[in-house]
Amino acid sequence: MSLSALLLLIFAAALLAVGCGTGASGATTTAGAGTSTLNTVNGHIVRQGPVTQDAVKQIISHELGDKGEMGEALVRNVVLTPEAGGTFVQIDINRTDCPMIGMHMVCTANQLPGVAATMTRSVMSVLFEYSDVSRVQINLYSDLATMIDMNSTGSMNEKLLVKTMFTRDAAAKIDWASYSQDNAAKLASGYWVDPAVPPANPVTSGGSAAGGTGAPAAAPSAPPATPPAGAGAGPSTGASGGSMPGMPGM
Repeated sequence: MSLSALLLLIFAAALLAVGCGTGASGATTTAGAGTSTLNTVNGHIVRQGPVTQDAVKQIISHELGDKGEMGEALVRNVVLTPEAGGTFVQIDINRTDCPMIGMHMVCTANQLPGVAATMTRSVMSVLFEYSDVSRVQINLYSDLATMIDMNSTGSMNEKLLVKTMFTRDAAAKIDWASYSQDNAAKLASGYWVDPAVPPANPVTSGGSAAGGTGAPAAAPSAPPATPPAGAGAGPSTGASGGSMPGMPGM
């Protein structure tokens, strides 16, 4: 065998080894209670296998980024709970970055229903592509201050302010592209906004994380019942007065 033929054979073997190591699809396998494989095809995540905490966090990072309004980690907690029909996914999340006004990044509490709608649309439309996901609930934490200037040195007092929950059946019936704060209370299986959140600013434009437009999100006449110690977010009252299932005790 000539030297050139030998070198060609070695090169081919090296290419084959690289292909076997990474996989032809470019899949990334995450560890967890079960295995999820996320492939990116034309910028879109394709889900295979059972949902895991790592997979949920990767989807949030892909759709919303990694940082909250004050530069802290965006995701506070992800809990997966087996239930009849599949897996209940609860996500505790901080507010995303606030809009720039002049040279300052400014957060206002009346933007929160719009922020929650953007998070719900972006994350749930992807999560329900996992066949084992039966319900998803997003709990949004932020500050109730009327205005928070991100360039100031003020401190944050974050609390749970918006809850949105969808069952698989409800999610299958809506067009996520048209989901917004204006129809959240009507379309969601469970929806709650803290009564202390002020009405949306009618002059704010768009339906993005800046807050959106339209009528303020409906809120219950009373805040949700305080869950017992260790019960997670607990049950919450929907905008229509019904019960919004919360996270089972952790």
